[in-house]
Amino acid sequence: MLQIIYYSLSALSLLLFILVAGISYREKAFRAVKMALLSGTLFTLVFLLGATYASAYPGLMRGGLILLCLVIVLLFFPTRGWPKIEAGAPTRQIDERDIMFSRNELIPETERYTNYYRKNPEKLTEDEKFRNKPGLLSSQSRYYDPTTFKAARTNGILLDRLKQKTLFTPVGQPQIKGDLSKFLRNWMLNLGAHSVGITSLKPTHLYSHKGRGVRYGEEINNTHTHAIAFTVEMNHQLMQAAPKGPVIMESTQQYLSSGIMALQVAEYLGEMGYEARAHIDGN
Repeated sequence: MLQIIYYSLSALSLLLFILVAGISYREKAFRAVKMALLSGTLFTLVFLLGATYASAYPGLMRGGLILLCLVIVLLFFPTRGWPKIEAGAPTRQIDERDIMFSRNELIPETERYTNYYRKNPEKLTEDEKFRNKPGLLSSQSRYYDPTTFKAARTNGILLDRLKQKTLFTPVGQPQIKGDLSKFLRNWMLNLGAHSVGITSLKPTHLYSHKGRGVRYGEEINNTHTHAIAFTVEMNHQLMQAAPKGPVIMESTQQYLSSGIMALQVAEYLGEMGYEARAHIDGN
């Protein structure tokens, strides 16, 4: 009986790790493929050894099996219970002036800089630390590569040209034909979105004040009832190059692609008679 258990575990572990290796290969996680095959080989050999000596040393093999089961339980099952993850909904608005991207744009000895740190002196010390670093896409950064960095900069330049909000005013009655929500989802998925959702728009979904550009400090007033939220997927192989140039190149490319997609949808809704606004900078 003990021998049968060891043989069964040997076959099960081999199949399991081959499955893991196959999934990892499909995801192009080649290091994970190697680790899965190596682990599968080791586990299979251990179980085969157990089956081989089960008859000669039944007590030892039985104890080894119990010990192995305990190790698996400790490794794969939480000892402090399952973690409690509460997604929840936002409860308050965030001022865009407080996020790191906005603070990074503050220039010393300017009015914005002085006013912001007069109100938020506790942030000055930490902010000065990142200002002393070379900065994103800088030729002085550790992993500077002119080819990929300039490709990322090109994407950024195009994004800057798209950042101005686009406003479309309805003309006549909205032209609703069929299920517009379903059409929009399918269309955006075809355009390259990974997932698409449509939700009622609440104040907590928006910043309270603008924190960048010519509208800095301006209060944001919502005049819309619904919003379309969508995600895009980054290239897995390029992300494996982190923290080198291909990562920032891919990141900026997806920002640009999603911005163009947002403009397409907003333009379409305007053509359909709806008021639609696309914010490329995310607020």
